Amino acid sequence: MSLRATPGTRLALLHGSGQVMAATVDLHSIGGDAQPMLDAIHEPQLLQLLKATKALGTPQVMEIEGQRWVGLHTQIDIGLGTTLDLLQMLPFDELAAEARQRALYFIGMAVALALLLLPLGWAAGKAIGRSINLLRERSLRIARFDFTGAPLPPSRVSEVGELSQAVQHMGGTIEAFLSLTESLATEPEVERMLQLVLEQLTQATQSEAAAVYLWDAPSACMQHAAQAGSVASSLP
Repeated sequence: MSLRATPGTRLALLHGSGQVMAATVDLHSIGGDAQPMLDAIHEPQLLQLLKATKALGTPQVMEIEGQRWVGLHTQIDIGLGTTLDLLQMLPFDELAAEARQRALYFIGMAVALALLLLPLGWAAGKAIGRSINLLRERSLRIARFDFTGAPLPPSRVSEVGELSQAVQHMGGTIEAFLSLTESLATEPEVERMLQLVLEQLTQATQSEAAAVYLWDAPSACMQHAAQAGSVASSLP
């Protein structure tokens, strides 16, 4: 599956009977049934999420074999009384890994600069440290799925400014990912669901425009289904 929010994300789409329709593992490599049960595909994280008793659609922090995971269990109504279960487990460390690595790098840079240019470095390091603390607080809020707070103030240090943009973009991407999952699970109208998902994906990827085309079998051609922004040209 290509919907992973991080490299280590585990995903599975289950039929109402409990059979796995799609997953991050190759179902054909397991052998036996083409749609096996979840306990047969060796995904202990997803299996524990399925057994959890918390409400659907609520992120859950779980510790499995010494590693922390963020789990999300949502149901998708596809009509005619049929629902699909979408299980998602994201490694907690990977959610803020990039911001954490950048923060450590710039903290080291600030220390070296202060040692080389102690008089000026003291003042510069104080300003950079304030920005790093703000970034750290924002990263911790994002890790708790708290996307509130004013935008980070601009910094005269270009690297810190780039890090601020990266952290804010990361928060927006995770928030859009959760909103997208909620839209898939709650929007009953397919046309409006496509439009909402497309707008959220366009915002998350910082694209100027995007469009969705669906294959129409009777006419044997692609039909325009949704659009966000201004698309320069239509699909041939």
